[in-house]
Amino acid sequence: MTNFSNRKKKTNNYKPIIRRSGTVEDISKYILPIFIFSSLIISKQPGLNRITIAIGFLVSMGYTLYHIATRKTIQTEVLIYLVWVVWASLGAFVCLESGYFWEKYFTVTMIFIMIFTIAGISFANKDIKLNMISIIISSIFIFLHSYFTEEISGVFDVSARIRAGGLLGNSNTFGISMVYGTFAIMYFWKENLTVAKKWFIYSIVIIFIIGIIASGSRKSFIGELLFFIFWIGFCYRRIMFRSVIGLIGISIIIVGFYVMVEYTISNTYLGERITDAPEAINEREGGIGHRLRFYEMGLGLISENPIIGVGLNQFRFATGTSNYSHSDYIAVAVSTGLVGFAIYYSFYLILWMRLQWIIRRTSNQVILYRVGLAKASILVILFLAIGVVSYYSKIVWIYLASIAGYTWFIETEIQKVIKNKKRDSVRARRIKIRKMRESKVINGQY
Repeated sequence: MTNFSNRKKKTNNYKPIIRRSGTVEDISKYILPIFIFSSLIISKQPGLNRITIAIGFLVSMGYTLYHIATRKTIQTEVLIYLVWVVWASLGAFVCLESGYFWEKYFTVTMIFIMIFTIAGISFANKDIKLNMISIIISSIFIFLHSYFTEEISGVFDVSARIRAGGLLGNSNTFGISMVYGTFAIMYFWKENLTVAKKWFIYSIVIIFIIGIIASGSRKSFIGELLFFIFWIGFCYRRIMFRSVIGLIGISIIIVGFYVMVEYTISNTYLGERITDAPEAINEREGGIGHRLRFYEMGLGLISENPIIGVGLNQFRFATGTSNYSHSDYIAVAVSTGLVGFAIYYSFYLILWMRLQWIIRRTSNQVILYRVGLAKASILVILFLAIGVVSYYSKIVWIYLASIAGYTWFIETEIQKVIKNKKRDSVRARRIKIRKMRESKVINGQY
């Protein structure tokens, strides 16, 4: 049971009464995890996307009926994404290829429904462990498929110049799925774990790191390193220098990552790609050179169409490159203009503000850890957005919707604590005034 407290008065004496809806509990326990796995794995396979659509329809309809019956409000982040989707519809009037526009518009509409459903179920269920487990299982499944097909075995031969793509068919997407698997497994780190369970988490993290190295994705590798730096900073900065154990732990992590980076740079194709990156930037060669040119083209389109942009999925036609922008920032601004850019990234801003609000108002260590983890992962997501288009990425929005729904529940419970304390304070003040008046009457002052 989660305890909440006001930081000024650290009295963990309030325990929320958890009332679960049978419908939401069933959806959350049985259908939602299947939907998440299906979205991340099955939908990537040719001809199987209809299965995900069918499961998604069942989940969204079930939650929508519950939402209407209970008259729940829609949280701010979900409304922000909806506003952005509505704004993006203006692109239909300016797009060059309407077929491509409506294809992507249908996708972002489905993403909105997914965000609405997952955030709502996470709030109603008051927990997101199943969401995280679903992401972990999906990432492990992706890794194991590449392992058993012997795709990974060849990537450590530098001369072979192989990058694992596996089920996803894209090495960058493969690497990013490993990063999200790391986000999800570290969600459980603050639980009361036995030594065996902690070693299990170590093992899973190592598997994901091997997957990232096998993918050859520079952004995923740097994102993984940044995540653990932010994770230490947000989750342990107050205690890591206060004890010998904390210092030893930090030292082990630093040495471990140094060895990993050194090995990766010296013995893998990913290391070769990292060491070649500065030259590629200067010479505008390879993948980095193409991305830089796409960014320049994107900035030109933004300056020419600053208000509503050129429409979703139109970058390739507006630039004549037959490719996409390779950056979420460029893609959103080009597709929906600077207005759409501001609306879209307000999602992250509002979510970050909620995390800060929670930190200032609770001393519960598990909640503080999960909030710190969320902040670390959000910063990495924003870093990855430099080189990846994520406004229609399922794994991005499954994770963010889960975090948004869970923190919305935490905020609501803290608000109840604050409201109860104010009510108790007013009641105590009234009782005190009444007793003072009774005392004066007894003493003949009235």
